[in-house]
Amino acid sequence: LDEARELLTELVEAVETEWQLGPDSLVLGGFSQGSMIAADVALRLPEPPAALCIWSGTLLCEAVWRAQAEARGTLRIFQSHGRTDPILPYTAAEWLRDLLTESGLEVEFLEFPGVHTIPAEAVERTAAILQEIVNG
Repeated sequence: LDEARELLTELVEAVETEWQLGPDSLVLGGFSQGSMIAADVALRLPEPPAALCIWSGTLLCEAVWRAQAEARGTLRIFQSHGRTDPILPYTAAEWLRDLLTESGLEVEFLEFPGVHTIPAEAVERTAAILQEIVNG
């Protein structure tokens, strides 16, 4: 996790510099392990990104994430997870959602009757979030 966090943080910094973007134009997201790395980085960045998209992710580093989420202030989060996910159990997604909301962050949670995947509804809701950010 440490190496992935470092690489993604460096990429975020490079994108912000190269494209002259502020964090309010940045969205981090990922699927499965990628969503956990994106969440870890979004909670640690000096300024929060515009949004975080977690597709079929779970809670890692509970104590650290709780402290970071409480200190984060604001962060828009979209999270989706299948009720019958055999790889990352649905209950673990609920733990993550609950930690984030208990820490005062806004979480839009989409549960769906499926497995370890990204359903069309999650893609559509993510696209709507991206459109809102682009439109300001």
